[in-house]
Amino acid sequence: MKTVLIKEIEYPVYATIEDANEYFNAVFGSNWETIDDETKNVLLVSATRSIDYAEWKGAKVDEEQALAFPRYIAGKKTDDDLLMKACCEEAIAIYKSGSSNVSNTEGIQSIKVQDTQITFRANAEEQKFKSNAVEEILRPYMYLGVSVLF
Repeated sequence: MKTVLIKEIEYPVYATIEDANEYFNAVFGSNWETIDDETKNVLLVSATRSIDYAEWKGAKVDEEQALAFPRYIAGKKTDDDLLMKACCEEAIAIYKSGSSNVSNTEGIQSIKVQDTQITFRANAEEQKFKSNAVEEILRPYMYLGVSVLF
């Protein structure tokens, strides 16, 4: 299990600073190298938590494991490299947004202040992650809702 150290406490993560540094070496404009190591560790823990809060297919490899992954899905073990990439993408998205809280304002069509009314666009989906790339990377492991039309 990968971990990072923050204020002398070890936290489980899907990507370490070394993983993220290598990953972002080939990403133009990420600015990852300008972030100090302590902040990088906090970002990687926050990204790992974001991933763990989602609902996933399959079952944990070991019920005692600290994180949601690795998992067995349809008899196959999940790919640790995909989790590392997703963690890196979510970490940089959290950094760029300034918060790990997810709010989906992109789906809002209109807002009414008096009596508080919010209208969402048709086909607006709930956003689970700061980075859209995370959903693309981990799509094979996600429960996907099915719309039923009458």
